[in-house]
Amino acid sequence: MDTTKGRETETENDLKKRVSQLEEELRFMKSLWTDHSMSMVCHMYIKTKIKSGHKVWINTTRVTESELRELNPDDDVLRWIDDSHSPFSNQIDTYT
Repeated sequence: MDTTKGRETETENDLKKRVSQLEEELRFMKSLWTDHSMSMVCHMYIKTKIKSGHKVWINTTRVTESELRELNPDDDVLRWIDDSHSPFSNQIDTYT
């Protein structure tokens, strides 16, 4: 049995998988410009949804508390939820 050919196929499959992952990451990064073209980059954060595990862009000037509760609770998200309990609005003010 030719083990060299088996290793090449395995390496080729690993490389194809890695290229696919990088293409997906590039599509996500480009989505900042297509889906949030009017947002300031300094207000944008990458967070992960709890249920799906997918990355999403969060605009801290437009996100609501209910949207925040759909995200994995890291330090930023927990702070934004705490700060959203303002009596004036359900939207969060700008955080930088």
